[in-house]
Amino acid sequence: MNHINRYFIAHDQPLYLTSEEMVNPAKVITAFFDSGFDLEFCRDVLRMCFNSLLGQSDEDLGTTFHRAELITFFEELERFIEAAHLLYNKRKG
Repeated sequence: MNHINRYFIAHDQPLYLTSEEMVNPAKVITAFFDSGFDLEFCRDVLRMCFNSLLGQSDEDLGTTFHRAELITFFEELERFIEAAHLLYNKRKG
């Protein structure tokens, strides 16, 4: 099933969180950063994915995504990860 079909099936609902994680989503953030994914690693992976995706031809991207939307998405995803990291550090104390 591709991402578009999942979007229509679960429109704005979590697909991969357990019921416990849906009650306490901070557990997901804690588990993510506890597993060793620091900000530098996240940035490196995002950059690699972003560069790979931008290297695709317009034909390969199809009409689902526009480059400007991808750029905005990656910028906002990085900001989201940074915010989650701050929350993680606050909780950790």
